Amino acid sequence: MANLNKLDFFALTVLVELYEHKSGLVAAKRLNTNQSKVSRVLGCLRNELEDELFIRNQYCMEPTRRAEKLYPLAKAIVTQYQLLHSELEKSHRERYVIHICAQEHMCRLLMTNLQSIQAELDVNYAFNLQPWTQNATRQLNQSQSDYSISVNPLSTDNTLIDAIGDVRHTFMVARAEHPIFKGELSLQTLTQFPIAVFNYSHDNYKEHPIEILAEKHELLLNIGLQTSSVSTLLEHLEHSDSISLVSGLPILSCIEDREALEVRCIDIFWGNHVNDSNDAIAFSYYLQSNKAADRQLTKILLSHLSCSLDGLEQKFSLSRHS
Repeated sequence: MANLNKLDFFALTVLVELYEHKSGLVAAKRLNTNQSKVSRVLGCLRNELEDELFIRNQYCMEPTRRAEKLYPLAKAIVTQYQLLHSELEKSHRERYVIHICAQEHMCRLLMTNLQSIQAELDVNYAFNLQPWTQNATRQLNQSQSDYSISVNPLSTDNTLIDAIGDVRHTFMVARAEHPIFKGELSLQTLTQFPIAVFNYSHDNYKEHPIEILAEKHELLLNIGLQTSSVSTLLEHLEHSDSISLVSGLPILSCIEDREALEVRCIDIFWGNHVNDSNDAIAFSYYLQSNKAADRQLTKILLSHLSCSLDGLEQKFSLSRHS
């Protein structure tokens, strides 16, 4: 009686390859081994199964009746093993794919840090950067993503929240030579032009502060565009009379890349009308993480993002005083 413990995966694979190709040389090439090893394995198969299995003739190796019966069974086992191996390989690869939801301007902040993060951890992570949407928190809860960079996110049972830094500075953006830049800025002049509203990665986002401000002062706003895409926003501003008020230094580099746009810091104006009011809301960037995410990676990612944000602040401060 055959000892099945000696019929390992490789032995069954040799049986299948010999049956399908009728050649020890071809079987060896397909298995990335040498012909002598295939011959040794065939010898073991013959001893254990007590049958010649394959009889060599002038042109090929013909299977015996026993081999004919064993082939479909061996083929099924080999196929299932290969499927199992493929699935395990896929799972192994997926463990090192880090899914991060972030808006375009925050992706830039991420991209400057990913290489150094990999080097620090000595792990070859693959980072899958996905656009931030209103479903980002739900994706985290359902373990469909690992991280999300959000503004004032809501707390949930399956996520952790770490502060990256404050959303500082407000900018007015419009096409170069726009009339808005030629006079003194006021709430009234703002309402003379279409407003392009940028929706930040804010779970509880309802109204842009400019909308709240206009409502408070009973001013009528003409909303020409509302988008969560930085590139869509800036493209629209380049080819229209719309203006936009955006906050946070990470978005500034996206604006400065476009020569057709002009940007002006309006911190004093914004502070006088919004930030000093009793109902002003403080906004901060947060790194949301799924609780199953690697905590060491989370700490390093958080540290790099915070340092990058501080670096942007220092650079901006120096440019204003130069």
